[in-house]
Amino acid sequence: MAGGAPGHPMGEVMKTMKLTQKESMLLQDLKTSEEICIEKYGQYAQKAEDQALADLFLTIRSKEEEHLKTINSLMEGTVPMMSRSQSQQNSQPGSGQPAEKSHSKNPTARTTNTC
Repeated sequence: MAGGAPGHPMGEVMKTMKLTQKESMLLQDLKTSEEICIEKYGQYAQKAEDQALADLFLTIRSKEEEHLKTINSLMEGTVPMMSRSQSQQNSQPGSGQPAEKSHSKNPTARTTNTC
């Protein structure tokens, strides 16, 4: 199918997956963390006296909202498709994106997201 799925915003075919209990628990932890960050950045934007700083907090909040949407999609078993620009941005050194982290084999290891 060359054009992708009709009606899908990016015109790409969505894939589905079955999550393990461990993956579901990790995604739930990440979801909670993103929700906290969204709330905090909104509060920071309201309290900022400098408009440029308030705008920065709102931009970061928007990114956190995108992360939350991705996590929700994953929790529903849908593999989110990245746009070409997102894929290129994430692979370029110095793009402002954190480097990929190695995945620990330790089942008690936790990923923390602080804002």
